[in-house]
Amino acid sequence: MTRWCTWHGAEAEATVLARVVEVGSGPGGMFYACPSCVEAYGITPLTLAPEASERPLCSARGPM
Repeated sequence: MTRWCTWHGAEAEATVLARVVEVGSGPGGMFYACPSCVEAYGITPLTLAPEASERPLCSARGPM
């Protein structure tokens, strides 16, 4: 299944969930990254990240 890689702005065969945006009203969002972007930008997939309370917050405008 292909998903959109938020970091390089194109579809990718393999992606990991990298960020989740939660908002008080309206839809939140999920940002996915391909393996190349994970390596290039030092992204930690959410499955490997510390507890949510220890993660930096993400802005509704996009990945940080």
